[in-house]
Amino acid sequence: ISVALGGSTQGASDARIVNIFVDGDQRTVTTRAQTIGDLITRLEVDLLPEDIVEPSKDTLILEDDTQVNVYRARPVEIIDGDRTRVLFTAQRAPRLVAAEAGLQLAPEDEVTFERAETNVLESAVSEQLVIDRSVEVQLNLYGAIKLLRTTANTVDELLAREGVAVAAGETVVPESATAIVQNMLITVNRPG
Repeated sequence: ISVALGGSTQGASDARIVNIFVDGDQRTVTTRAQTIGDLITRLEVDLLPEDIVEPSKDTLILEDDTQVNVYRARPVEIIDGDRTRVLFTAQRAPRLVAAEAGLQLAPEDEVTFERAETNVLESAVSEQLVIDRSVEVQLNLYGAIKLLRTTANTVDELLAREGVAVAAGETVVPESATAIVQNMLITVNRPG
């Protein structure tokens, strides 16, 4: 009757439309939940303490089309040189996983995810975080000394990464195929 007399139909003003992505499924729901945590509870989404909800569970739902993501924790094997450990984490960025594990990284350290080579049936770990630690070296380039950190394996690789093209007649000490070690001094000189 109200519509026939010029009225309009409207939903409750405290209901919000929320898009939630969890376990590979995206659902759009209408809810009167006040916070993301309340919404998660109402939808009966089981969370582990390591799972991450974005935005956080105490975030108020103030507008329609709020996007909620649930990232599930999974076991990640962390390989840091000869040390190995497994961490249960929902972090997706390599450096954030390392930070969560309590590892201090230099900006030059290389941190990458790799697929685990173990049989998934024998081990629950299918992802590895491999940390390639940088070492500090001194580069004496025509008399100017530069301290730097690198993950290069050889002197030649370091020079290439630093954009140093050795011209004919110039000397490199130690030889370009020499393996890089901590506190190494690498010298490039011109004749004379």
